[in-house]
Amino acid sequence: MPRPNRDATYVMLLREYWNTNKTLPPVNALSELFDMRSTASVWGAVRRMIASGHLRRLVGNKLAPGENFFQPTPVLDATFTDGLPTPKLNAQKLASLMLGTERDTVAYEVADDALVAHGISKGMLALVNSHLPITVGDIIAVADAGRLKFRIVRATTKLRDGITLLGVVTAIVRVTRPS
Repeated sequence: MPRPNRDATYVMLLREYWNTNKTLPPVNALSELFDMRSTASVWGAVRRMIASGHLRRLVGNKLAPGENFFQPTPVLDATFTDGLPTPKLNAQKLASLMLGTERDTVAYEVADDALVAHGISKGMLALVNSHLPITVGDIIAVADAGRLKFRIVRATTKLRDGITLLGVVTAIVRVTRPS
């Protein structure tokens, strides 16, 4: 039985490496990053990511981000039946995913591009759950002097007086066609 395709995971690992180092690792270091033992497997994954536009090869077998490297990776893959895509989620499952089970989630419109490097830009809707515990790496919504702001929780993050925690961002929605 063939191995499952983990290219989306590999792209995510490369993005994390890029965010930390502002460069991609050398090809010989990818086997450790991807947890692969075979050089052929590493090159197979690299070839697939080049073909999908996530990577491009430079002179000397160096890798660089491709045109799709910084694009969001789809979370849900559609399967096809009779030539038509089969939805992965119905309305009830989507509502549960987006709103939680206790209806403790609200949506705030993002008013600036402070977190554009994290894929959150002005005009998007941030779904915020007020009952989730905060952990390092979470994006949180806060009210600071009457203004809505979004921040990333670091190990040293402390909220100063006058800042109200609204909750943890659980999803970001980009509205493409307002109703």
